[in-house]
Amino acid sequence: AFNLCRVMVMLMVDTLVYCLLTWYIEAVHPGSYGLPRPWYFPFQKSYWFGHGRSETLDCHMPCARGTNYSLALSEEDGACAAEDTGDEQVCFEEEPTHLPMGVCIHNLVKVYKTGNKLAVNKLALNLYEGQITSFLGHNGAG
Repeated sequence: AFNLCRVMVMLMVDTLVYCLLTWYIEAVHPGSYGLPRPWYFPFQKSYWFGHGRSETLDCHMPCARGTNYSLALSEEDGACAAEDTGDEQVCFEEEPTHLPMGVCIHNLVKVYKTGNKLAVNKLALNLYEGQITSFLGHNGAG
């Protein structure tokens, strides 16, 4: 009983299966860019509903020369995917060892005179030659 309706249903089922598979594989193995999620991320409540609050996590920043900072993390923003690797927690992509460092910023602070408004607080950042870097604000403006 081969008919067009059965073919269309199977086509839709196949499309759904391939979409789910692509979504999962891209999240667990994002390739060269992005931070991988753990294999069990679809079973985490925080993935589907978020936290609604910020967590703090101590992370080692390579440019800071042994100094640990407490960073505000928000999983729904995907700002930092932390994974526990024994004693050390990894919060960032690995530093590229094959590129020469162009700029290393350590503890940058900017306070506006009018209103005593803190704009940047303890920014530590490494910029490497041959990489493109862009900055986005909280509203996505660069």
